[in-house]
Amino acid sequence: MTSKLMNGQLLPQFSKRCSFCKLRKISTAPQILSIELIKVQQPSFLLIRSCSNYSSNVIEREPSDPITEIVTDSSEQTDNSHSTPVKRFLDEVKLRAELSGKLEKVRVKHVGHNKNMEVEVNRNYSTPLDVARHLGRNYVTLSAVALLNASKVVDMNQAISEKENVTLQFVWFKNQQQQDPHLANKTLWNTCSLLSGAVLGDIFKETIKVIPHLSTPDLTATEGAFGFEFELVKTDSDEDDRLNWTASQSELSFVNRKLRSFIYSKPDIYGLDCGLKSAEKVLGADSSNLAVAKHILSHFGDSVNHKVRLYLCGGSPSSPSSAIHLHPGPLLPNVHLVGQMEITAVYPLGCTGLNGASLHRIEGVALPSVLHAHHWPWTVLTSAAREDALSRQTLMPPNSIESFAEWYKNECKWRNNSVV
Repeated sequence: MTSKLMNGQLLPQFSKRCSFCKLRKISTAPQILSIELIKVQQPSFLLIRSCSNYSSNVIEREPSDPITEIVTDSSEQTDNSHSTPVKRFLDEVKLRAELSGKLEKVRVKHVGHNKNMEVEVNRNYSTPLDVARHLGRNYVTLSAVALLNASKVVDMNQAISEKENVTLQFVWFKNQQQQDPHLANKTLWNTCSLLSGAVLGDIFKETIKVIPHLSTPDLTATEGAFGFEFELVKTDSDEDDRLNWTASQSELSFVNRKLRSFIYSKPDIYGLDCGLKSAEKVLGADSSNLAVAKHILSHFGDSVNHKVRLYLCGGSPSSPSSAIHLHPGPLLPNVHLVGQMEITAVYPLGCTGLNGASLHRIEGVALPSVLHAHHWPWTVLTSAAREDALSRQTLMPPNSIESFAEWYKNECKWRNNSVV
């Protein structure tokens, strides 16, 4: 501890060093702050920024309708010269909202959680989230996913498309009816996998291009980690544009800070069912996800109702952390149910992806916000995930189009015939 003369008074000073960007912060009793920058060597791949970009004092948004926010954001974008998949996704949602025809009514009976209620909603427009708003705030904030007729799994913000009257049940992480939490845990795992893939676009320098590949279907909650595969390529080198990057501890700390900042920004999570033409319009003709979508529809078209499901993670077309992913779901309606989350490993798979670039995998663990873990068990959980990642690097092969398409078909079949 040192002292500093200020206004004729000798005040105590306390010096502490930020472990992330090596900023020494000097604070005094009247909360006077001076910052001294210490030059450090930054990781070669990542775009390190100051701690001011990761302030926890983030203005939280109130929960709102994802469709309303998406359409509003899309209407503000008038420049089509730099169209991105996110921009085209928002335009497609806006177009479908404008082309909605005559509204048909369907009666929904809520069951479970010691409360019975019937509501009449608009078919192909109203969602389980709209029904939850009639029941109470807890149903809006605690529901992870919904069940129609006790068998079909739907996202909370997915439109109800049944033609006849249906029963609706909300699945929570914790409830009073001893409900199996497997479905809610699976939804959390899927969401965290796509969130880790969405944040990749904003952690590398401009000379490094990130090409999202596919989520890792073999990594489930029982495996102790979620995963997402992506490709890395250098854009400023003509000799060797492939990278083999294994993240160090300091680089993992930076990625986790960036991930937490992304989650604090309350990104939108919204799904859209697309046929082949719509998928090509949103993803682009040269997208690797489009090649996967074509394979799924050509081989398993009847099993997936001739549609694939695209998810938006982000919401702003100008944000590098916004991304469109091909995934069967289900996903959480927003990130307020995501609690503790940490990236535990990033490593190369020793092969090339669909675009010919070096393929990597990012892994992590997470808990829902309603189940907070103490520091010690959380450390045990993350340490075990790091140790298992070393074996998965050599034993678990990367995704192929065929294996992902087969998994996608099985997941769609499970969503339509799930029994919880």
